[in-house]
Amino acid sequence: MLPSAPLAAGVSATATPAAALPTRPGGWPACASTTRRESTATCNCSGHSDECFYDRELYRSTGHGGRCLRCRDNTAGPRCERCQPNHYRWDGQAACQPCHCNAAGSLQLQCDSAGACACKANVTGWKCERCKDGFHSLGDGGCRDCGENGAER
Repeated sequence: MLPSAPLAAGVSATATPAAALPTRPGGWPACASTTRRESTATCNCSGHSDECFYDRELYRSTGHGGRCLRCRDNTAGPRCERCQPNHYRWDGQAACQPCHCNAAGSLQLQCDSAGACACKANVTGWKCERCKDGFHSLGDGGCRDCGENGAER
């Protein structure tokens, strides 16, 4: 029996080892919809989870039924194959990193695949954290022109 731990909905706390059960496509136990896997070979959790279960709907829509549980390294998805929202991963990196886009200066909190954020008008910087030359007062609307309201350049 597997060690007891909080489990996702539809996962049995008294899982039977996969090798002891009849199988479905992909080597999944016949009653795998409520069986936790001791091996993630069938799941292919991208190295970011040690647990998975058979998801019939996922199998019907994708041809693989392994849904990973508790993805690590800020990853998400049935196979822990993508980054969580507002995270990115450079090529070759295992873990996803937080974007840290400046909420006042960014158009959105999601960055691109290199970690750069999309900036509002007259805002600059990797994380949209400062005003462009000739502008000031970073706020929710971006930065204001130094020539506005009597401000000097």
